Formats: sequence, C-alpha cells, structure tokens
Amino acid sequence: MEKESAEQRLAHAKYEYDMARYCIAELAKRHTQADWNALLAAFAVYFRNSRDFLRNEGDQNAIKARHYVGREFTATSAKHLEAELQKLNDEIIHLSGKRTSDNEKKFGLESSQKLMSWLKPNMEAFIERLGDDDGRRWKDNFGHGASAEELIRGWTGPAGASNHVSMDQTSHSALLSSLDIVDTDPPPKK
Repeated sequence: MEKESAEQRLAHAKYEYDMARYCIAELAKRHTQADWNALLAAFAVYFRNSRDFLRNEGDQNAIKARHYVGREFTATSAKHLEAELQKLNDEIIHLSGKRTSDNEKKFGLESSQKLMSWLKPNMEAFIERLGDDDGRRWKDNFGHGASAEELIRGWTGPAGASNHVSMDQTSHSALLSSLDIVDTDPPPKK
C-alpha cells in the first residue's frame, strides 16, 4: 500500500470532522429508529477519530494534529465529558453488557451535542494554527467533494472523499439482494 501525502492525510482529518458535524445535524431531524441508530453509530466513530487526531493519539500510522501544527498543540481536557465518553464506549463503540434500557440514561443526541461542544472549539483552535497553505486547503475542502455545510444542505455533487463508494444501479441491487433486502427505493439513475 502506498503512503499517502501529508495533504491527503489532513484531508481525511477534515472529512472525519465534517462527517461528525453532519451526523449531529441529521440526528436532530426525525428518522426511523434504524436510521437514527446508524447516524448515532457513525457520529461515534467520526467523533472518536477526530478526538484522537486532536489529542495526538494512536500508533505510528495514525494521523495526528501535531504533524501539521507542531508538538506543542494539545486539545483541551475532556475530563468534564468522562460520563459521556464512557457511555459512548459502553453503548456504541463496544458490544458491552453495560448498556441501559432506560432511554433517559442512554447515549443520544444530548450526549452527542456535549461531545461536539468540546470537539468544535478544539478543531477551530487547530485550524487557526495551520500554516497558510494547509489552512487555505482546509477551508477550500482540499478541492474535494462537499463541506459539512454542503452535506447538511443536501449536496449531491461528485465524490471527493477517499472512502466514498460509487455504486451503479446493478451493483446496488446486487448488494441488497445478497443481504436479502428488497429494493423498494432504488437510487436515482444518472
């Protein structure tokens, strides 16, 4: 596998942050329970990846904020969010026996918003410290796809993220069939 450029790696960090923001916006809307659960699980992954990026955590292959703004950059403490982070791990990230059936105590939109209240200012502090070139590319979304704002408004332009999957009608139907799902709402033809 070829090693990605620093710019490509930074674009991945922006994508994770944008998707966390998108998931929060979508969670606030009405959805079927399955859609809401999928968005919440997606938020959990995007939040965790963004948090780890800002806290410079992970192995030698992990994308870390310090690679772009220096070793002295550190995200603020999230100690005040320990309860939310524990619920996130117990109820979503891991298949745990510590899940609750009490809806008032479950990790949900309110907990997600608390985590975003930590993530957003820390990511903004990181963005402010980016050099001119990286800062400009970040703001221009690296010339790829949609920003979180565009996603939230329903942007459907060309794919740009490295993990975007393009699927034609035949592939889409075959995938659903393999999962024993009846395709009642096929994607629009291009």
